[in-house]
Amino acid sequence: MAFFDPEEESSISTAKRLALVSDIPFLVFVRTTKKNTALQFCRENGLSGRIFYGGEKKLKEILNFHELPSILFLRDGKAILWTEGLTLEIADMIKHLVYSTN
Repeated sequence: MAFFDPEEESSISTAKRLALVSDIPFLVFVRTTKKNTALQFCRENGLSGRIFYGGEKKLKEILNFHELPSILFLRDGKAILWTEGLTLEIADMIKHLVYSTN
């Protein structure tokens, strides 16, 4: 699961790095109330997967989160990685987590 704010430079940079991981399915959440903004953000930054959008308050309510991460990596329904803010090495981190245990 990846959470992005299209107005934050750290989200844009992290999105571009995450787009380098193409063989892992993603749920992408974009903090915006406009569908077109969410789709454009994903397209411009090379993100694919299931795309959801909503305001921060609504996303927190639906997901039952107190805070939203930048990246939440789940394996077998358990959180094994939670990052916040700019994460330039996210592609390598996720690849390592996926391929080191398979």
